[in-house]
Amino acid sequence: MTLISDIRYSTIAHPMTVGDLYLPKCPEGAPAALLIHGGSWRSLDKQHLANVATMLVELGYGVFSINYRLVTNAPWPACREDCMAAARFLADARRSAMRPLNRRRLLIVGATAGGHLALMTGLRLPREQVAGIVSLAAVTDLRSQISATTCDAFPEAFWRRFFGSEDVSPTMRLEASPVAIVPPHPPPLLCIHNVFDDQIRMEQSEHIIAACREQGGQAELFSFNGPPKEHGFWLDPAAPSPRLLPAVETAIEQFTRNLLDEV
Repeated sequence: MTLISDIRYSTIAHPMTVGDLYLPKCPEGAPAALLIHGGSWRSLDKQHLANVATMLVELGYGVFSINYRLVTNAPWPACREDCMAAARFLADARRSAMRPLNRRRLLIVGATAGGHLALMTGLRLPREQVAGIVSLAAVTDLRSQISATTCDAFPEAFWRRFFGSEDVSPTMRLEASPVAIVPPHPPPLLCIHNVFDDQIRMEQSEHIIAACREQGGQAELFSFNGPPKEHGFWLDPAAPSPRLLPAVETAIEQFTRNLLDEV
């Protein structure tokens, strides 16, 4: 595997608009994936998903794992626009090392807040440019209850910072919700969700699956019974770059294999 770090993908002069490119040993014709980290849109960085990037490389992908502007210094929709810019950067191979990859149809993968951004990116790109989307514990409808227990995980003060506005309207929440932008015949979708996740209700994944199926898309849910903290899908959640549970890795492997079989 080859790693090229801190590739700038945006014309915006900001230290967060960079990504790491992970290339398999034989990159010629390898499928390409965009990987988006989580952290409630306000923390963490691309290094948190380094082991997920490595897993995807082991499945044969070239992976562009990105940072994006966090809402603590650039409110919504800055992070969405950064992800879109990174997807176009990868698709257009604006770094020469990306050229050997098969970039015609991208796999978009994200965890938690990154899952939300993966959906907002994959559902907004032209359909023919997206092979599929993998979303782990994503928020998909900002209008409904998000936390599995109380609203403490995302209090109203959080949403004021998220949107950079003292008045957060239902329209603003709707426009930032993946369920509201599902196009006809959306890309194949895999949602991964812990039944007992105490921060993001599993209904959030169920909402986007229902919306995609209504539009004629192929959408599936991989649910499992895990510990409630840290979304329950990490093998070693305290690690700087945790591994996913083996069962979760297997679900992603099967989904991506099916995508490649369809090419």
